[in-house]
Amino acid sequence: MPSTTLSLSRCSTCGKEYKNSKGLTQHKYYVQQYNQRQQELDELPINTINEFKQIIVTEIHRKLTPSFRSMGKKTLTILCTESSNSYEILSSIFNSEQWGKKIYSQNQVTYIVCADPIS
Repeated sequence: MPSTTLSLSRCSTCGKEYKNSKGLTQHKYYVQQYNQRQQELDELPINTINEFKQIIVTEIHRKLTPSFRSMGKKTLTILCTESSNSYEILSSIFNSEQWGKKIYSQNQVTYIVCADPIS
């Protein structure tokens, strides 16, 4: 009986696995398009920024449930239009330099890490 080895390709940004390199290449192409700033976009009004902030907070709360059974490493992916300075932009939206770190009881800490864009 011949044995076959399955070679999975993994995205270095989100960790998603693909059966072949073609799927990974297509994924990288789409992700790279998200990381390019478009000049024709206008500045956002403050109510839109507040709504975006609430969406992010809601997604984080949904993923990080306060249950003993759901403890462990969690990954939350949100596509943003900015790339290299996204952490600073979100710091200004949240009005906090420490927005990406939260300390819970029993010395549990969560961090938010902004991944570098795919080149």
